[in-house]
Amino acid sequence: MASGGAHTVLLRSDGSAVATGNNHRGQCNIPDLNAGVVYAQVSAGGEHTVLLRSDGIAVAIGDNGWGQCNIPNLNAGVVYAQVSAGGVHTVLLRSDGIVVAIGDNGWGQCNIPNLNAGVVYAQVSAGAVHTVLLRSDGIAVAIGDNICGKCNIPNLNAGVVYAQVSAGGDHTVLLRSNGIAVAIGKNGCGQCNIPNLNAGVVYAQVSAGDDHTVLLRSDGIAVAIGDNGWGQCNIPNLNAGVVYAQVSAGGDHTVLLRSDGSAVAIGEDLYEQCSIPSPKPGLRYISDWRGGTDLALQLEIVGENDEATLKGSTLAGEERFCLTARSVDSAWETHKRIARELNVSLQNLQLVLPDGQLLAKFCRANPGASLADDLSGQEAPKPRRGRSPEEALNTSWRQLKNNGDAAARKVGEFTEPWAEAHGIPTAGPGQKTAPGLGVCNGLERWPLETANSRDMAYNPSRLPMEQQRLASSFAPGSSQPRVSLPPRHLSFHDYGRAQEDMEKERYHGRIDRGISRPNLDDPHGSVGLMHGIRHTVLLQSDGIAVAIGDNKHEQCNIPALDEGVAYTQGSAGGGHTVLLRSDGSAVAAGDNRKGQCNIPSLDQGMAYTQISAGNAHTVLLRSDGSAVAIGDNGHGQCNIPALDENTVYTQVSAGILHTVLLRSDGSAVATGNNRMDQCNIQPLDEGMQYTQVSAGGSHTVLLRSDGSAVAIGRDSERQCRIPPLDEGMAYTQASAGTLHTVLLQSDGCAVAFGDDGDGECSIQHRPLGDGEVYYQISAGHSYTVLLQSDGRPFADGKNDHGQCHIPWPKSGMYRDNFTYGTDLALQLEFVDEDDAVKLICSTLAGEERLHLTAQGVDSAWETHKRIARELSVNLPNLQLVLPDGQLLANVCRANAGASVAEVAQSTKHQRLT
Repeated sequence: MASGGAHTVLLRSDGSAVATGNNHRGQCNIPDLNAGVVYAQVSAGGEHTVLLRSDGIAVAIGDNGWGQCNIPNLNAGVVYAQVSAGGVHTVLLRSDGIVVAIGDNGWGQCNIPNLNAGVVYAQVSAGAVHTVLLRSDGIAVAIGDNICGKCNIPNLNAGVVYAQVSAGGDHTVLLRSNGIAVAIGKNGCGQCNIPNLNAGVVYAQVSAGDDHTVLLRSDGIAVAIGDNGWGQCNIPNLNAGVVYAQVSAGGDHTVLLRSDGSAVAIGEDLYEQCSIPSPKPGLRYISDWRGGTDLALQLEIVGENDEATLKGSTLAGEERFCLTARSVDSAWETHKRIARELNVSLQNLQLVLPDGQLLAKFCRANPGASLADDLSGQEAPKPRRGRSPEEALNTSWRQLKNNGDAAARKVGEFTEPWAEAHGIPTAGPGQKTAPGLGVCNGLERWPLETANSRDMAYNPSRLPMEQQRLASSFAPGSSQPRVSLPPRHLSFHDYGRAQEDMEKERYHGRIDRGISRPNLDDPHGSVGLMHGIRHTVLLQSDGIAVAIGDNKHEQCNIPALDEGVAYTQGSAGGGHTVLLRSDGSAVAAGDNRKGQCNIPSLDQGMAYTQISAGNAHTVLLRSDGSAVAIGDNGHGQCNIPALDENTVYTQVSAGILHTVLLRSDGSAVATGNNRMDQCNIQPLDEGMQYTQVSAGGSHTVLLRSDGSAVAIGRDSERQCRIPPLDEGMAYTQASAGTLHTVLLQSDGCAVAFGDDGDGECSIQHRPLGDGEVYYQISAGHSYTVLLQSDGRPFADGKNDHGQCHIPWPKSGMYRDNFTYGTDLALQLEFVDEDDAVKLICSTLAGEERLHLTAQGVDSAWETHKRIARELSVNLPNLQLVLPDGQLLANVCRANAGASVAEVAQSTKHQRLT
């Protein structure tokens, strides 16, 4: 069982594997197997999956941009014993104790240290950009990125060794032989605060996720700590008689295997990675982890006739069985007998010998061995009823540390017992049939998000200059250039395909990935946008809407329009799209499982004036200033607060699990999930107002009337750390993404901060040309889209579904799709020969609000302010849309000193449809 960035892989009792969740790289397309071969272990990485077969062959599927799926062939007599998939690298343990690592090596995470004679590797765990390895002498070593100290393995006291290791996003968790767990590295979410345990209980397994940690106790209870923004730490209670048998922490989700063979997943489910399919009748999910058993076998000789009394106890010392066998009895048959007595599946039963070995491993290495053979090389145990946790968890270091001990090292050769346990036909007793399982007592899969890479916030200035270089190369088997990003920067997606773009951005160590650059000779101008989780919605000046990216739920199938009607705004949610039409009606397409597309009908004379799509809910603003929300309300995100008399809503913003609304008195209110305090909006001092709100993943960003910005909520990636402004500057637009924030400044520059795991914050590293500015920003789920004053769109970040490949419009041009929630649209036309300009200001529903005349030589910006005064509207809240779809304020920012006539001419006298 393994949980990756946004997918989950499980092993079934018939040796088959199943995967669910994000599959855009094919990481869930499990290969079929030939007869007689089964899967023995699975590991899920960022966007790739690695599987170990019962014949010792490893296969990898999914993203191979860094060669992480190019499994090396092995020489005869050597097989793979364990696999671990990391962010964009893979680590494999061979049956001879040698480790192989492939894929991204930007931080040295694939530089496996050599070992002294007599020592081999016993377990491997691949994290985001680091690797942790367990040696046969009980020492752990870590390599790769160490910015957060996650590779600083603590020394141990004499007599204590490490029994299991797990590498996460930016932290490492280790289990010691005394049942104590320790965590090192980043602790911003408390993922390293391991809870103390009561006497008699120890930890039996550990799993490090992106920003959370899951631990399995010896009593079958699971504990989770750290980031809980998606509920990934809310471990479900169990029915009586059922315990947890294995745990796996992923990017933002957790998967748990129960002793009844069922599995449950909690946390982020955007890709349905928590939608565990029910196994077919007669099958169950099984553990592929070899260190979490709660049974320890003690053997002793009783009497003169060489009878052996076998006692099995839990890791906490509770006796579970006591039986007698003859010392000449087959060790493997005794193993099966105990399984029957305990009513436990043979492959799930882990029996630990007094020296720390597993009985099953001993039987595999010594076909036909008797109990006497097993005892012959062991220290004679003293008769006692129970084992201490230290003894129970002590692994097979004594056997493995002897490099010449073939019985301990030759664990890749599987014989009849193992094959029988997995239903594989054998040629005969004692004959080798199925080589391939591993030597390690603790098999750990890597658990990282890469779609959401929780601590990938990256500042190139923190790195040595030589590490800031951008090295381009070619992907294996591809003629397309690929880019080796700065080592700290993780990405599992398309990094851009235009060599000229890479050369242009080379000097600052970043590129624009997934950018579809427009033809600059094209007569069309600007681009407007609104993007969500995995798709982007764009609005053309002719009123046509375009959607690109993930279309799993048909959210990119834009409904056709009636003649004379145009789209005036679009909003992209988790798996659905909402659009506002020029007649004031709204339509929605895509995922409707929560009712988020069931747009309420309006009374006569009423219109919708703004829309906002969240993950699985939709919020709409009506022309009377009221708001309505539909869809998922599991966190109360659709419970719109009542308004005071003479107050209306002026803007709405739907986040992942919360909603933020701006009121006409300049106050703001939020409703829904508040686990990260994203709804705790502070009142402002007298004379100050909020002018715009933006709801993100688990944080909220608000603009104030003095041009400053404030952010509240989750700050794990510093997405709430608003940069200070230079004197005379102001913020004019804010956009909150899932884990990052983008702000537009009054000088037309954009800043982005927070999670940069996919390059979504790279905009501040790319220069603008002379006279160029940004005039619209939009932050989504791990990607950012910007519109530049010269008409060029730029998209940077995650591009797994093509959401960053912005096409040039087939007709007309894209229009500015951003509003603060205003219901005003400005239409300009020339009336007289002396260049007087009639200005008509109407609502989006067509209701005229203002009619005035200006001279062509008048300042466009002063005219903007004049209209605000006439309407008694705060200037930052007034959005005046030109006939070509741009905002007048943005045009004024890009063309300081422009006159009304110049602005009118630049729009080519077009009228709003």
